[in-house]
Amino acid sequence: MIFDKLSEFTELIFCHFGNMAKRKLHPEEAKARLRIKTGTLTAFEAANGLSRGAVNDALRGKSNKTLRLIAQTIGVSERSINAGQKTGITDPSTSDFSDSHRLNEGAK
Repeated sequence: MIFDKLSEFTELIFCHFGNMAKRKLHPEEAKARLRIKTGTLTAFEAANGLSRGAVNDALRGKSNKTLRLIAQTIGVSERSINAGQKTGITDPSTSDFSDSHRLNEGAK
């Protein structure tokens, strides 16, 4: 009886951690790990000759070189960090809401 419960518990733990290994790190989680390793993001940027805000830019998908450095520092692969534009955000220049209201008819 106890062995069965222990086996179920062990299976649950391995299943949970297995799923964790497959998911990508959220940018905030990557920044938290970076803070644990280096103290502050600014200290990391200064120690590596990066401009202020370079970490945030990299986590937005603007610099692969800085993202690679972040990944090496926190001990993960570059592909395991979810960097880039957030899903669900559309480029305002591509949205056309001009027909959504009768007063916008002249704005076309």
